[in-house]
Amino acid sequence: MIKKILMLILIPVALTAQEHKQNQQSVELPEFVITGVERISLPAVSKPKAELISTLSNEFFKPQYSPEELQITELSNPIRKDITFVNNVKKYNGRLTLGAGIYTMPMGELVYGNNFDSGLLTGRLWGLNQMSYEGDNSGYNTSGIELKSSFFKSHSSGFLPGTKLTLGGDYLREAYRFFKSVQPDIQRDIYKGNINFGLDNLSIENFKFGAFINERFFEAKDIAFTENTFNAKGFIETGFNGYTFGFKTNYINQNIQNPVSLYFGFWENSIYIKLKPFDDIQAGGGIYLAGTGSDKTPLFFGNVIIKINDKLSFLVEMNPCSEFTTIADLIHINRYLNKDSVQKNIFTDNKLNIKAALKYEYETYFEIDGGFRVAEFNNFIYFTENTVQEGRFDVKTTSAKRFSGFVNLLFHPGPYGIFYGNLEIQNIKDKDGWIIPYNSNIHSSLSYELNFKSGLNILSSFEFYSSAYTDLTNTHKLNAYADLRLRPGYEAMKNLNIFTEFSNILNQENCKWGSYKEKRRDVVIGIDYKF
Repeated sequence: MIKKILMLILIPVALTAQEHKQNQQSVELPEFVITGVERISLPAVSKPKAELISTLSNEFFKPQYSPEELQITELSNPIRKDITFVNNVKKYNGRLTLGAGIYTMPMGELVYGNNFDSGLLTGRLWGLNQMSYEGDNSGYNTSGIELKSSFFKSHSSGFLPGTKLTLGGDYLREAYRFFKSVQPDIQRDIYKGNINFGLDNLSIENFKFGAFINERFFEAKDIAFTENTFNAKGFIETGFNGYTFGFKTNYINQNIQNPVSLYFGFWENSIYIKLKPFDDIQAGGGIYLAGTGSDKTPLFFGNVIIKINDKLSFLVEMNPCSEFTTIADLIHINRYLNKDSVQKNIFTDNKLNIKAALKYEYETYFEIDGGFRVAEFNNFIYFTENTVQEGRFDVKTTSAKRFSGFVNLLFHPGPYGIFYGNLEIQNIKDKDGWIIPYNSNIHSSLSYELNFKSGLNILSSFEFYSSAYTDLTNTHKLNAYADLRLRPGYEAMKNLNIFTEFSNILNQENCKWGSYKEKRRDVVIGIDYKF
């Protein structure tokens, strides 16, 4: 059903784009790595600004300020951030990537974008087949399609100038087996999709608003589980003389079929005020409520941002929040989930959530920000391996406290390439002092890209997790996880790049969940063609 709905929505969008074809302009498309995760390949443009938050933090209430104020905007995770379409000397509408390797046979991805007078249409089609690398059942197969469209109202319009309308959807399938379980040939087939709609305006001086709707479908064949989730959220802001008043709401309604219908709901609301008493100081605060029923104690939040000078800014905030985790979300976190271990969704409270951070930026060259966070959770989610059904993981919850420190590095595109990096050190324990399973104390991600005039190009990345405990009594540990990747390439002819990607160069026995090993060293050869 979701396929039909998706086509009904997206066909008119494509026809609209065709009508504007005579006015089309080329756009620079973002690059993707062969696994389908966005890779770093940014054109040399004015730098984006990184916000002062940990790269691993969850989404929470963030005041929106204009760029001419403290220049704190949305780029919390530059390594996996969706990259905005921008103008550049070299402009392309699309890219085709094909490749094959030792354990990858085949992979492909097609990306296309077309902007016209009043909007932008983008699409992505991909597929990946990963062959077995550990026994006969460790393969993985996935494919999907994603379409997005944006329409903009002229800033000279007489009614709600600058309003943006977004419409899109995606559909994904995955297949894999529980190759380290007592029944290694059991296959889990997952089908999921989203249809979304949004309307917002941030350009009107004293009135800003946004409304967003998303319908998500999820099905896991092996457990005959189906879930439909409807999510509606929005905000409205108005103000005068340096004061801004706002309201933010979020509502989730879920329908589960397994095998009878079950319904669940979650809501959260915020009322807040923002003020700017001085040119270099901003502050905000309000009341936050969330829950799955009618009873919920209000929580207070607030923040202060200080611009110390042109290079240095400081942020401190207290922002308690809640999270509604569905069964589909749990399977996304741990694909080897034992569905029988969780009978309903999990409502988690982050009752404290204090954060402080300092950011230093040097002209258009680089930014460095760092700080710490203290959080206290109720119903914190963690996983342990089932002692009877080996290779399947049970979901459990506990009260927990976390202290973490983080550093983010962002070196913008220039003659020496582009570099992104982050490091987080955390300590997360339950009420009895035990370290929570599968939560590494150290996590770091590094990515560097350099392009030479000769046509040579190279992309390297490194992902590291320190050893994590696999049980709450802290008796067993995983080995440290380290994945070093290298992707050299050469532009053999105009718009055609030939590359070789080496993954897990260190040939580590990396495990994220129990004895489920990741791929050993792999080599993929492929092409990128831009058009």
